[in-house]
Amino acid sequence: MLYMQFPDALVSPRLRSLTRDLDARFGAMAEGPKGPAPLLFVDDGSAFVIEGDVPGVKADAVKLEVTPRGYSLSIDAPAPKFDGARVLHRERTAMAVSHRAQFPADVDVDKVTARLENGALRIVFPRAAVAAPRLISIEG
Repeated sequence: MLYMQFPDALVSPRLRSLTRDLDARFGAMAEGPKGPAPLLFVDDGSAFVIEGDVPGVKADAVKLEVTPRGYSLSIDAPAPKFDGARVLHRERTAMAVSHRAQFPADVDVDKVTARLENGALRIVFPRAAVAAPRLISIEG
């Protein structure tokens, strides 16, 4: 909805008719803007961790691609639909997010874990083992 609901006594019939017409014609636009999900990206020393709140998003709406040096995360979730009901106020809108970044150090792609539980997304990218320097004796 593009407008807040007011008691019928405060809204003229003409305004009510106009808002119903706008909702009927531009309903998809009236669902609200698609906006980015605020994500937290931290380095805890042994892994890089991404955490974020993505309420109402299901796991199949999240796509994650990982390489040893970076990641690509996309979330495409439509606004919730309520068939046969009139939405009076909406705070949860559609979500379309795309993040792409490079890691400051290599990660072990085989040990990456991702979990989405109760609207909380957590992705852990463990650092790759770094080869220890080796002393090479020189013959001669």
